[in-house]
Parts: sequence; structure tokens; C-alpha cells
Amino acid sequence: MAVLDGKAYVTDTDSGLQVIDISDPEDPIIIGSVDTPGLAAKVTVVNGKAYVADGESGLQVIDITDPINPTVIASVDPPGFASSVTVSDGKAYVTNISFDEHDWTGLQVINISDLTNSKVTGSADTPDFASDVTISDGKAYVADGESGLQVIDISDPTHPIIIGFADTPGYARSVTVSDGKAYMADGDSGLQVIDISDPAHPIIIGSVDTPGDALCLAVSEDMAYVVSAEFLFSIAFP
Repeated sequence: MAVLDGKAYVTDTDSGLQVIDISDPEDPIIIGSVDTPGLAAKVTVVNGKAYVADGESGLQVIDITDPINPTVIASVDPPGFASSVTVSDGKAYVTNISFDEHDWTGLQVINISDLTNSKVTGSADTPDFASDVTISDGKAYVADGESGLQVIDISDPTHPIIIGFADTPGYARSVTVSDGKAYMADGDSGLQVIDISDPAHPIIIGSVDTPGDALCLAVSEDMAYVVSAEFLFSIAFP
């Protein structure tokens, strides 16, 4: 989900993207939607466009300047199942997984500066199932299933390179970065806090057990908000 200007943009698997007016939080209203050809997994919103990781249908780009009538305007179909996406400096960074152990999985870099000619310009294979990515200071931080956190140097987006990793104890599902730390939703191992001040040598410095598997999270100031299979809860950092 992405939130911007009083609207929530929610991926709804085989129902595509839903646009919800949340200007009155007590009465959210669906005001628009667009079906996507695959299974809409995650979304990020930048400059009037929603970028959707759409499973086997890759990256879908949706014009949301009219939120009542969102429209798919471009797509790129890299190999595998697009599981997440983030956008930075005219590029979309898409994690892809494969359910065939012999197929490619990892991070794809897609040039979106010209949506009429969007294409994959670089990629980095990761050891396990890449399920989420966030960008900070020229690095991509990837939640990579049983292989924990993978740190990828994207200073040359045509040739991204894994430069470091932290093997978390659970199954890395979601990651965000704030103030020199990576926060990982790590499945049955809860929340993992990782020092990334040296991106080549990230170190786990703390953890919090969560009720149920930690699936995704967000960090704001000194709070982490974690979603599990059964709960949404907040964790305060000292």
C-alpha cells in the first residue's frame, strides 16, 4: 500500500489496484480501480504514477493523475514473479522470485525515464527468494527469504553487485531503512534490527519477537509498525 494526498493505493492481487479516499479516516471510500493482468503484489507512487509489482505480469505503470479513472500506460515483463518495486532517480527496482529452483531470482533495474521504451538495464541474482527492496544512499537493501538481508551496490545501475549480507534467523519478507539501520520483518523470527553503517558488513544488533510471523513493516521516527498474520502492532525504540 502507498498513501499520498489523502488517498491510499492498495494492491488487491487478482483485482489489480484500488484507489481509496481516506480524507475521512472513519469512512474510507473506494473511488477508483484498475485491473492488472497479473497478481498485484506491491505498489509505490511517484509523480502521478503508480508502479505495481504484478506477479507474472512484471511491472505495470499506472497513470493516477485522475484517481477515479486510473489507467495502465506501460509495462515491462522481466523474468520471474515480480514481488515488490521501489522507484528512485528514473529507475524502478523490482524484486523477482521464481518457483522453479533452476530459474533466475533477484533484483532487476528498469529504466523508466522513457515509458515508451522501458527496459531492464541491469540485474543481480540473489541466493534465495527476493521479496522486498528499499533504496538508500546508492544501495539496494533486499529481503531475500532464507538468505536474510542482501546489500546491493547500484552506483552503476547497469551492473548492480552484491557487496554484503546479514543472515537473519528467520525468513526475510520485508525491509525498510532509517537512520543507518535496516529493519527486517523476518517471519517467525519477528523484527530484526541491522546496523548498516558499513553496508559491506551489516550486523544484527537487536530483535523483537512478534506474535505471529512478521510479514511487513514501516518505520516512522522512533516507532516500527509491524504486520503479522494476525496483528498490527507498534514497537518503540529507546
